Amino acid sequence: VALPHDWLTWKILGTGRLEDLVTDRSDASGTGYFDPVTNEYRRDILAAAL
Repeated sequence: VALPHDWLTWKILGTGRLEDLVTDRSDASGTGYFDPVTNEYRRDILAAAL
C-alpha cells in the first residue's frame, strides 16, 4: 500500500523496482501502520486491516 504521491514519485522514477518506493515520514505516520520509532511500516497492522 502506497500513498498516492509516493506511487507517483515511484512511477516518475520509472525503475519499476519496489525497492525504489519511498515515502515521507510525516505523511507515513498518518497512515496508522507506520512506526516512527523503527522507521518502518508495521506489516502486522497492515495485514490485519486488509
